[in-house]
Amino acid sequence: HIASDGWSVGPLLRDLGRAYQARVAGEPPVWDALPVQYADYTLWQRELLGSQDDAASMTSTQLGYWHEVLAGAPEELALPSDRPRPAVGSFRGATVGLSLGAEVHARVERMARERGASVFMVLHTALVALLTRIGAGTDVPVGSVTAGRTDESLEDLIGFFVNTLVLRTDASGNPSFAELLDRVREVDLEAYEHQDVPFERVVEELNPTRTAGRHPLFQIMLVLQNNARPVLELGPVHTAPEPITVRNAKFDLFAELEETFDPQGHPTGIRGVLEYATDLYDQATADRLAQAFTLLLDTASAQPELRLSDLPLADPAAQRAQLAAWNNTTRTYPPTTLPALFEEQAARTPEHTALISGDHRLTYRQLDERANQLAHHLISLGVGPEDCVALALPRTELAVVAVFAVLKAGAAYVPIDPSYPQDRIDYLLEDTRPVLILSTRGAASALPRGVSASIQLLDDAAFAKVLADRPTTSPTDVHRVRELRQGNSAYVIYTSGSTGRPKGVVVSHANASNFVCWAVNEFGAEGLAHVLLTTSFNFDVSVFEMFAPLICGGTIEILHDLLDLADRGSDAHRHVSLISAVPSALAGVIAHSDVDVTAETVVLAGEGLPATVATHIRKALSASRLMNAYGPTEATVYASTWWMRDSADAASPIGRPVANTRMFVLDSGLRPVLPGVVGELYIAGAQLARGYLGRAGLSAERFVACPWGPAGARMYRTGDLARWSADGVLEYMGRADGQVKVRGFRIEPGEVEAAMMACAGVVQAAVVAREDRPGDQRLVGYLVPAAGTAVDAKSVRATLAARLPEFMVPSVVMVLEQLPLTPNGKLDRRALPAPEYAVAGSSRTAATPTEAWLAEVFAEVLGVDASRIGAEESFFDLGGHSLLAARLISRIRTGRAVELGIRTLFNTPTVVGLAALIDSDTAGAGAIEAADPLAVMLPLRADGHKPPVFCIHPAVGIGWVYSGLLRYLDADTPLYVLQSPMLSDPTERPTSLVEIAETYIRQMRKVRSTGPYHLVGWSFGGGVAQEIAARLQSEGDEVGLVAVLDGYPVTPEELTDETSGLGALLDSVGMLPASRGTAGEGTDQAAVDAPSPDIDIDINIDEERFLSLAAEPGSPLSLLPARALALLPRVFATHVALSGAISGRVFGGDLLFFSAALNRGDGWPTPDAWRPYVAGAIDVTDVPVAHGAMTGPEALAVIGPVLAARLRTTVSA
Repeated sequence: HIASDGWSVGPLLRDLGRAYQARVAGEPPVWDALPVQYADYTLWQRELLGSQDDAASMTSTQLGYWHEVLAGAPEELALPSDRPRPAVGSFRGATVGLSLGAEVHARVERMARERGASVFMVLHTALVALLTRIGAGTDVPVGSVTAGRTDESLEDLIGFFVNTLVLRTDASGNPSFAELLDRVREVDLEAYEHQDVPFERVVEELNPTRTAGRHPLFQIMLVLQNNARPVLELGPVHTAPEPITVRNAKFDLFAELEETFDPQGHPTGIRGVLEYATDLYDQATADRLAQAFTLLLDTASAQPELRLSDLPLADPAAQRAQLAAWNNTTRTYPPTTLPALFEEQAARTPEHTALISGDHRLTYRQLDERANQLAHHLISLGVGPEDCVALALPRTELAVVAVFAVLKAGAAYVPIDPSYPQDRIDYLLEDTRPVLILSTRGAASALPRGVSASIQLLDDAAFAKVLADRPTTSPTDVHRVRELRQGNSAYVIYTSGSTGRPKGVVVSHANASNFVCWAVNEFGAEGLAHVLLTTSFNFDVSVFEMFAPLICGGTIEILHDLLDLADRGSDAHRHVSLISAVPSALAGVIAHSDVDVTAETVVLAGEGLPATVATHIRKALSASRLMNAYGPTEATVYASTWWMRDSADAASPIGRPVANTRMFVLDSGLRPVLPGVVGELYIAGAQLARGYLGRAGLSAERFVACPWGPAGARMYRTGDLARWSADGVLEYMGRADGQVKVRGFRIEPGEVEAAMMACAGVVQAAVVAREDRPGDQRLVGYLVPAAGTAVDAKSVRATLAARLPEFMVPSVVMVLEQLPLTPNGKLDRRALPAPEYAVAGSSRTAATPTEAWLAEVFAEVLGVDASRIGAEESFFDLGGHSLLAARLISRIRTGRAVELGIRTLFNTPTVVGLAALIDSDTAGAGAIEAADPLAVMLPLRADGHKPPVFCIHPAVGIGWVYSGLLRYLDADTPLYVLQSPMLSDPTERPTSLVEIAETYIRQMRKVRSTGPYHLVGWSFGGGVAQEIAARLQSEGDEVGLVAVLDGYPVTPEELTDETSGLGALLDSVGMLPASRGTAGEGTDQAAVDAPSPDIDIDINIDEERFLSLAAEPGSPLSLLPARALALLPRVFATHVALSGAISGRVFGGDLLFFSAALNRGDGWPTPDAWRPYVAGAIDVTDVPVAHGAMTGPEALAVIGPVLAARLRTTVSA
């Protein structure tokens, strides 16, 4: 295309044939004179377009048209791809064939003729219809080309005349194919009228967001080659075109088609290729898209009145066969009930330990007999099948005994957490209308007075005497008030309700027994030998943790919750066979608690599972197997599962259906979608719950008829979005409605909004889940008060806490004058302001050193400025939640060497209260900065509207050493630190500074996609900061501040064994006398003046000595987990070695340099060493400390104010 286009091939081959034949005849070729040359055309086009400065010129007019037509167009179409789009595309491609027969071709021609359109427009319509159906949305820009030869005199010229057009079609409203064709016709005709301005000028004028991974303005191209097929006539020599294999792709998808005709001009077919980018698509996917296109067009050309949703994309018979194969989960389990399964196991292993709860242990025989006695008592009270019995019990062995007793009596158990707010408990009891409540003396205090159901206190001495007289044998139907059948309800568990009312899911024995039988087959008796019961009985994962082990001879160990993993007794078994949990919760506990437990198998469910989280958990727990599980309560715990591979699947699929379960991904018309296409997930089969208790209408709405099962079969509409992979594996893609999951809890925002609306003075409310700090998702409430009414956000939150479970209470409630709306009047969730956490109201500020230190720790954990922490404010009112609580306790433990438990924080959640406990326990022990998690990107303060500051770690790899900067930077300046991936992943081993810089740039872009970027680097981090700054500039990003803390460019020749020894590592973080040196009062001046090389220590100390020194109390490294501490020598040595691998890139701005003034030995470099690598000024500030103390308090007292002032100047500039 440098010198010609497709049209030019015709005249080129014609002239070549004429010249060949003339030369064969011994004559010179004779040419027809051309009326114009290509140069004439270029001059004519320039004159035709005119100047953009002239408002009446064609350039101005047409650019104005494209501005209007493409305003707000999607930058990228969300198409089903096999792989995520890479940051930089390789442009590798391949092709598959496209073919439409003569009959379809004839129908397409006829349709075009009847609608006043062209064949291209019909093909364009079919492509838009296909793209809309497979998930691109209804705003569909497609690229195409025009020949550009708008004058007959140009037809014989050889040259590049082609121009590219963007054809943007509105496919909304589910139009018929004919209606969509009319829309496409108008779009295409208008575009042709504005085809003269070059596409490159359009792109330059519109200036869309550019990325190296996609084509600007459109990614799908359609071309119909309708010029005559060029023929090369060389006399007797036979010539034929030879197809070539295309190995590159400029677009995601490029359909290049051509019409063919017989000698009489009758249509014989439309053929071509679909070129696809192999970065995104596999050949099988491209084949499916090509087949879908041809089938859609075949049907639409015959029935143009069909709506887009009714056009088939796959052969129905083949699709049914595929679904049947993917849902081939039939297994035969004996018809039974949960108590029968347990009783059979109790008879097999009567003396084996069934249950551990603290110091209490029960064998199978003891558990069975105690449950039998209680069951006989319940039966004597008239309790039987289809009755509900509420369990308001603490998490002890009593709860498990009660569960089995209720089931043995034939009734359904309804768990009620005694810690729930009174309003919530009142509602659950009113909705279930239990015939009986089982509780304890302590838990019963939470129950409402005047409740109609009888309350039986299991820990009452008199009640125990009554039970002692009951039979210890299992009750049968002879004893029960009614026969117990598989279809009877086993339990009722409540989930959040969008209308403001929780809904009780009724699960039968048939549902539950199918699930637990599958679980035993899947995990095996060994895999269930010792299972931790950490999930609340109010959530159905407890059904798995409790029943599956107890029907195959396993032992269950009851913990209060997952946070108790760190508080298990020293005599507890360190190794367990299985732990199940929500990924974020388990990862948080592992990261911020001293968890001394290993597990053979880990089952993760309740939220999306990032591969990095899966890998972290697997390594931390030394797990051999890790399962990602999916399932709503309505489908009995788990509906599908996936065993994660050792390499960790990038997409973390939810897998394949469990036994006797079928799953479907359907469109809005309940039709199966193609593999790779996102649709709504439906579940059918043996585990489908009976419905919602007392909510027949809602049950009918969510449990609908299943077209792919026997007569009367139902399927559950999950509201989840999913897609099939090509080989029948499901991937979770989010929600189709407003439901959210926060830390694994399923929450309907509507229920929380209804509770807010019930508060006095509130006229509007909105609730969203936000992740303003990476990895920290919180629920946020917004309200609008009635006119003239003042509503206190804290009072509203307190009211919500009295009505909703803790996990449903927003971390913060904000009062707005009005809720932001979209142009069509809907809530604009993206425009809701970021929450303001931790605003101290009337609460006093910290008054003692311990309180001040705690306020700092609160602030860092919550990501806010310490000045905003009120000493009497609850940690949870300030935006904390259970996972942040684990982090806070970890910091307090390491910072003050006190053994505070997580329960202490829940009971004493204020700075004042915790300070009193610490002071009474530690007698004023000095504060030590506590270690943060070892994430690569660690937010020290995520809140703030100003551009963030990114601090790069020194050679030791840890970044939390910068935490002291928080007090000096403006409160609205976010602060992030970058830490070495090698600290958390032993397999990581960067090979250059460039690789490190690229890794950190990717991390930075996740926090902030565009500049300005502010960078700070200490020591080794200074070289990385300069490399990042130079690379960002070369990529067109704005770099604001670059500050280096006593770091210098190093050549390979300057590296010695001493610079990478373990003694040097200790020196780098200020753990040797000279590296700690300051000029402050009380300093040993001799030590200060001594140059670092003269320190009386073997720079090559062995690893044992290093670990001993690093772990000593007071060492800044002692806060690291043991596994990270052991990795430090390798991390340090790697970074030191790479410090000599500078790329030589030049940063084109100014450098702010902080120079350590003390202990500078002979030959110590100066800031001028940066001159070859910095084009701007180098502004030097001397800091009166040694190199290893550059992030200590004395140094930061100098550095912090200078940084803050420079940042203000940079931002204002």
